[in-house]
Amino acid sequence: MPPRALPLALLALPLSAPAASLSTSQTLSDLVLLSPSHVSVSDTSPDGAAPLLTDTLTLGFAAFDPNQGVLTGVSGQVAVDPGHALMAYRNESGGDWDSVAYVRSTWTLGSTALASGSTTMQTVTANRDTPVVIGTAWTPTAFSAANLDGFVGTGTLNSSFTSHLGAFIDDGGGGSVAIASVLETAGAGTVPDTDGLTGSATWEYQWLRHADLSFAGAANLDGLALDLANGPADFLVHALGDEFSTGADLLGWTCSGDCASFALQMDDVNGLAVGATAAGSVNFLGGGGSHAARFTLHFADDDAIGAAATRLGHDLVLDVAVTPVPEPGTYALFLAGLGLLALATGQRRRPAHQPARTASITCKARIESSSGITGL
Repeated sequence: MPPRALPLALLALPLSAPAASLSTSQTLSDLVLLSPSHVSVSDTSPDGAAPLLTDTLTLGFAAFDPNQGVLTGVSGQVAVDPGHALMAYRNESGGDWDSVAYVRSTWTLGSTALASGSTTMQTVTANRDTPVVIGTAWTPTAFSAANLDGFVGTGTLNSSFTSHLGAFIDDGGGGSVAIASVLETAGAGTVPDTDGLTGSATWEYQWLRHADLSFAGAANLDGLALDLANGPADFLVHALGDEFSTGADLLGWTCSGDCASFALQMDDVNGLAVGATAAGSVNFLGGGGSHAARFTLHFADDDAIGAAATRLGHDLVLDVAVTPVPEPGTYALFLAGLGLLALATGQRRRPAHQPARTASITCKARIESSSGITGL
């Protein structure tokens, strides 16, 4: 039966120290760790030089998307399903020797071993006094990753899980054969396993939300405008979020516009924790006329936490300007200029009765001409 991938489950729960975090888990069930044809093996060689029955599975899990947050931990395990047992058997021939049966595993991601080397899931030993021993206590194969960046991406991570069934004669004191068999537990007894050794795999990411910076303490405010006409201006940067958010570092700032006319100062921000603030100020360096510049403050997730490949940046934009305020004498000159302009405009206008007067003179001249008056 092929593995069944269960939906991603977001477990918004705090984990243990060193810090609270969120977790996202994935589970693959119905895994056949050892096929039905690989559940029994015998051996006649001493001290572990044993033939193995081996099955390998490809376990695919979604990589951690850095847009989700800052990755702080990766862990996983493969566990045998309940209802399976491992039997060790030795024949009753003489000699003080043991028959050892075991199931071991290796789990790798590419060339990296997830679990440390070969992990024993169960070992059972039969001896001369007890020639048949059945064990039901299985130990999961588990890992907790140290190098987190290898788990970051947007695709699927295909890991390789190999199960080994083996048996050997321990101490070589005249033993003839050692047998290892996987059984099914049925009620109070056991029966040969016809479905193979089955299990499930779980993969878990621990993570924090990205740093969230703002010029306001209660809301997201990524932009701020300051007028420096009356002198230097101060501002605050707030680290928002909750106990599941990472802190922030200030990487520096860039400027565009009339940058030489302003001086920006900021607190040294390294690991600014949620709820804390960083202070800054901008000073105008002088000069006539209007001046304006834009400072972009470059923040990023705390570089002391989590996988470097998941730390993202957060920019805040600070616009500063100086607009000179006119002196009182400037206003007086301006008003006087308006008055003179109005007076000059009035004098250039033609009186409203002038067109009618011209029409009357023209009419009189025409009458005199028609009466025969000459001498002009």
